[in-house]
Amino acid sequence: MSKKNQHVVPHGNDWAVKGAGNSKATKVVGTQAEAIELAREIAINQGSEMLIHGQNGQIRERNTYGDDPFPLKANYVGSRRSPDLIGAFFGVG
Repeated sequence: MSKKNQHVVPHGNDWAVKGAGNSKATKVVGTQAEAIELAREIAINQGSEMLIHGQNGQIRERNTYGDDPFPLKANYVGSRRSPDLIGAFFGVG
């Protein structure tokens, strides 16, 4: 089984889950929430990413369930920078 990223995309009045590069949808469902649940299960199983597109087609969220190609650096905790990093930036301590 290949590790294709899973995309949740609008599909007319419904929502679809599509593997990256696939022309056909894996499944079409009635709500975005259903599509997200299915795409998450597939991405976890494959160790890939899930990309959620908005109604306009733009990616609005991305979640990694395998090896993260861009892991957080040790100097970051969530979205807050460590005091050492801030101090180094301002030339303090």
